[in-house]
Amino acid sequence: MNQAPVKTEILGLERRYWDAMKKNDIEAGVAMTKFPCTMTSPKGVQKVSEEQYRKIMESANTDVYEGVEIQHPQVEILSPDVAMISYSTEVKG
Repeated sequence: MNQAPVKTEILGLERRYWDAMKKNDIEAGVAMTKFPCTMTSPKGVQKVSEEQYRKIMESANTDVYEGVEIQHPQVEILSPDVAMISYSTEVKG
């Protein structure tokens, strides 16, 4: 099986997730997240429930997400229904 289309789809979904954060579309973010989830930020790493995620996003300054670009994405297909994506981010502007 050619995994390139699947990897492209996974990266597209990740970009949609960032777009939801930029727009403060909490419902879209929730719909794309399996809870509890692990979040990383300059403050560190934390495991977050849906309730905690909603609180974080409700109080977030979404302007900080405007210039975020995904850098050096790596997508690994672990099984037909599981993928892992990792990348760094760069803030432009």
